[in-house]
Amino acid sequence: MKARCAILIAAALVVALAPTGTAHWEETYHWTPGVIPMHLQQGASPGPLIDGNGDWDIVTGGALNAWNSVLSGVAFEPIRDETRSNVVQDGVNNVIFGDDAYGEPFGEGVLAITLTTYTTPDNVTIESDVVFNRTINWNSYRGELRTGRDGSTLYDVGRIALHEFGHVLGLAHPDDHGQAVAAIMNSRASNIDVLQPDDVEGVTAIYAGAAEAPLSAAHQR
Repeated sequence: MKARCAILIAAALVVALAPTGTAHWEETYHWTPGVIPMHLQQGASPGPLIDGNGDWDIVTGGALNAWNSVLSGVAFEPIRDETRSNVVQDGVNNVIFGDDAYGEPFGEGVLAITLTTYTTPDNVTIESDVVFNRTINWNSYRGELRTGRDGSTLYDVGRIALHEFGHVLGLAHPDDHGQAVAAIMNSRASNIDVLQPDDVEGVTAIYAGAAEAPLSAAHQR
């Protein structure tokens, strides 16, 4: 089967909360039932984060488990794996910081990129890497978006990780398709910092009827 690579982008702009409703948007590709290992390679933060964490991987691992709490049929397995080399289309799902996305520059204002490799024509996901833009002013906190000491937005890794992991699962941006809905999956960062009903309905629609995944391993880390 021929492998194809798709790139999904989350832009780094703030928008007002959208009206509530149901408007999730699905990609054509998704995982087969089972555990999805995610290799967390972001490591320690330069200092204690606003929420008290001192490790980026703890934050992104928490985002994976937030999705696990609403998933059936598939489940993420967070794996701390900071020494592994990261290469696109190597069969490993990496979560990393980068100055670019495997040689492709980040666009202006882009916080992170998810690169998903899937087979054609059956559209089965076989790898999904998440690359966070290293040049962004990052921290970890809850609530409304904050401003850093330099006056620029201080972006929360946790909510952006939730967004990117939604792409890993096969969700797209509802607002890019003319939908107005409160969702972590909207294309622009906002004050939303937890999964919304529309996000949950999206993954439920994608994986409805899938065999129950063995969740124990995915929830251990």
